Amino acid sequence: MSGYVEKEVKVLNVNPEEVKNALLSLGAEKVFDDNRVFTTLDYDDLRLSKAGNEIRLTEEGKIKLSYDGKIAGGKETIKLVVSRKQEALDFFNRLGLNPVAEVKSHRTSFEWEGIDFDLDEFPQLAPFLEIDLGDSSLTLDGVLEKLSLKSNEVVTLSTKEIFKKFGLDYFDLFRTPGAPK
Repeated sequence: MSGYVEKEVKVLNVNPEEVKNALLSLGAEKVFDDNRVFTTLDYDDLRLSKAGNEIRLTEEGKIKLSYDGKIAGGKETIKLVVSRKQEALDFFNRLGLNPVAEVKSHRTSFEWEGIDFDLDEFPQLAPFLEIDLGDSSLTLDGVLEKLSLKSNEVVTLSTKEIFKKFGLDYFDLFRTPGAPK
């Protein structure tokens, strides 16, 4: 497994076609365009976390551990890549960690100038664009200007927190059968 600490922002209420066209006109490379399934696991018993932290496992085998960190916005995300999702779920089950929510979404990903862009479309939520500047020398303001997104709201919230911002309860919407309330 390899680890990576994400430092991303999300640009809310974007028009997917306009974002795609703007990125392609800059010369960005499309690297992913498909549906995904997120499985969120409950891990209160591990005592690693405070409220709001979570473990999510994506269809493509990325485990994302979000926790209270020391970056702007107070959250950090570590990605671990595993080769088989079901084996990871079996491992977590042995630790007493079980799915509490599962959601299908569509993601279109681009790379440009060392920056990762993920355009996410979730049910019941306006599309948003994740931007991970990584080690790029470009500034967020400069990137937003190039994409004509300077007037959009930019947040450092998790997807679950974005649902809450718009009055939606992620776990009520996507709770797995038998998961506790």
